[in-house]
Amino acid sequence: MGARRRVAVLAAAAAAAAWSAAGPRAMAAAPERRSPTVEVVERVGPAVVNISTEQRVHNPFYGSPVDEFFGQFFERPPGRERWVQNSLGSGVIVDPAGYILTNEHVIVGASRIKVTRSDRTELLAEVKGVDPRSDLAVLKVEAAQPLPAAPMGRSDDLMIGETVIAIGNPFGLSSTVTSGVVSALRRSVRTGDRVYTDFIQTDASINPGNSGGPLLNVRGELVGVNTAIYSEGQGIGFAIPVDRARRIVEDLIHYGEVRPAWLGIEVQESERGLTVRRVFEGSAAARAGLAVGDRILALAGDGIENRFELDTLLSRLRLGQQVKIEIEREDRRMHLDLPAEEFPLPAAEALAYEVIGISVGAIPQSRQRLAFLPEWGLVIEKVRPQSRAAQRGFEPGDVVLQINDSALRDMEGFRKAVARALGRESMLLLIQRGHFRHYVTMDLS
Repeated sequence: MGARRRVAVLAAAAAAAAWSAAGPRAMAAAPERRSPTVEVVERVGPAVVNISTEQRVHNPFYGSPVDEFFGQFFERPPGRERWVQNSLGSGVIVDPAGYILTNEHVIVGASRIKVTRSDRTELLAEVKGVDPRSDLAVLKVEAAQPLPAAPMGRSDDLMIGETVIAIGNPFGLSSTVTSGVVSALRRSVRTGDRVYTDFIQTDASINPGNSGGPLLNVRGELVGVNTAIYSEGQGIGFAIPVDRARRIVEDLIHYGEVRPAWLGIEVQESERGLTVRRVFEGSAAARAGLAVGDRILALAGDGIENRFELDTLLSRLRLGQQVKIEIEREDRRMHLDLPAEEFPLPAAEALAYEVIGISVGAIPQSRQRLAFLPEWGLVIEKVRPQSRAAQRGFEPGDVVLQINDSALRDMEGFRKAVARALGRESMLLLIQRGHFRHYVTMDLS
């Protein structure tokens, strides 16, 4: 190789080495490459966390020959009373004091929750509250310094086609970013026995790893909470609107549970649309003058065509908020004002007997000695003739173990479960009779 050629090769090698060392920084500093997405990720990325959970599962065969036999085939050693399962998801810090918003399905059943920040700092988290109905949960971590938090924006002014950015931690990879556009608003999705309403639909990739992470607009504001619940379509992602999440977060932080707004009506869907089937005595609806047969057209300025839309609008209301309801009565349109009130828990037992058709009580001491009775639940003391419960074959002596997602351990839990269930299209109950348990879906429409 000639001297001139050697000099050229060495110069090229030196240039390549200089580019590999300084090139990424130079490119990052180039103004034309600093897109809004880059700026959003840099600004909000530190507020996005990884969530890993441990769930201790009881081994019923501990200490038996069966345990040793099955231990040969499953990924767990024999002779362990409990073993640990791990799951991964994402979350977003919404308050510098250490409050983290995520999906309920990311942390459900966890006995230990670990949060990992973008700087690899690890913190143990406690659950402040969960709302299975909306698939949201709030965690709390303790840190020496205020934490970076994502600013909350609005979702009521989102535009179809607007650019959105999803940040999460899919499959253990930190700060993974996907972007897309808003494809649709107010989507309803059914998965299993749940119906989720009022979703933002986006073509930004959302998978189990970034479920619970933030959906952001180009200003870096939180407009939704990503949730991976739909696996039947490619390029379809869903997020819970921040306007709905904001009210739920406030309730979970302050009360540990969501306190649903209640107007005091029972509705039904018909050819006319959504109509009032029952007005509960003493409720806000009764005081405002709503009547059976009124057709509900709008609530707080938003049109209503079905039960799901009414449920969605109610979930956004703050307790005590004055709302305007538009109705149609005998071909006349009317506007009535009424407050969004908290469900009156003392009335839950009477309403359960009226609407469902059962009255319940604690399992008598004399029956608690029977081997087949569960450790929790409430016994049905009376079934109202011709009621929904009577039509489904409920009998006195049956034990109600669960209503929807709520296990029943005392009367207070029963009252709260009834409050959350009334107004839904159906109710799922877990019933035990003798040695046998079965689920019963009760239509409330």
